Amino acid sequence: MDPIEMQDAGAARPAVDGRYLDGELEEIRSAFVPRLRQAFDDASNAEIARRLNTSDATIKNYMDAKRLPLAEMLIEIARVTGINLHWLLTGQGPQRVEKGSELLTPEENKQILALARRAGRTYNEQLQIVIRAALDFADRL
Repeated sequence: MDPIEMQDAGAARPAVDGRYLDGELEEIRSAFVPRLRQAFDDASNAEIARRLNTSDATIKNYMDAKRLPLAEMLIEIARVTGINLHWLLTGQGPQRVEKGSELLTPEENKQILALARRAGRTYNEQLQIVIRAALDFADRL
């Protein structure tokens, strides 16, 4: 992507990381914070960190709008809170995931995440391995 983004008026302005105009990323981060707080029912940063098995500093960075969670953390937030990931990211759609719509139980998701961490993989990489193994097993039946 070109490092210069064009504004509607046609004037060039440097973009952050080639994707966002100045200030847009800060707006995205700031808009995310209240949804994250709401997802955890206004729990303290320490409680959120405990529930996500991460550091207080990581949660403080999210709450101070200094950074956004990576994909694996977003998945964990959605899993732990039952929040709709699309709503968490955009503020659009239903806030909560409908009961019964999850493919895996929370315990199964937790086990996959633990396997991924031990193997140095992402959640998605580990999930793909588990799915392939299940399909291979099913083919042998």
